[in-house]
Amino acid sequence: MSHPKWLSRQNVEHIHETVVNLAGGSQGLRDASLLESALARPKNQYAYGESDTF
Repeated sequence: MSHPKWLSRQNVEHIHETVVNLAGGSQGLRDASLLESALARPKNQYAYGESDTF
């Protein structure tokens, strides 16, 4: 089994910026702590043996 490839915060912010530019919406980040938490959760689950990170 190969290890998952995780998205970095910079990747996620770039994807968000690109989607907003294409489809419209608000730029910027409302709560950096919530984003960090959302990015850390699947890593934590994987570290403790959870195979379904979704």
